[in-house]
Amino acid sequence: MSAGIDAGRARALAVEMGVAVGGTKPLPPGIRKNLARGKPIPPGIARTRLPPSYLDRLPYHPGYEWVAAGADLLLVSVAGAVIAEVLQDVFR
Repeated sequence: MSAGIDAGRARALAVEMGVAVGGTKPLPPGIRKNLARGKPIPPGIARTRLPPSYLDRLPYHPGYEWVAAGADLLLVSVAGAVIAEVLQDVFR
C-alpha cells in the first residue's frame, strides 16, 4: 500500500497547521528501528492522535488510521495495528 503522500509534504502540512512540529522528540534508535512496514506497532509505543483538521488533509485509506509516534507519522491498520507506512521526521 502506498501512503499517497511523502514525508516532505506531510511535514509541510504539519508546519502550515502548527501540528507539534519542533517539539516532538524522536523515538530512541532501538525502538525506532522496529517501526517498519508490515510489522505490528511495538508494545509500549505511545501513539499520539492527531488533530482532525490535519487528518482531513492527509490521504484517506479505509481501515487505516494516521498516528504520530515520536517525530514519525504512521499509517496503521485499525484491525491488528500493523504498520502500512512510516513517514520519518514529519514532526521534528
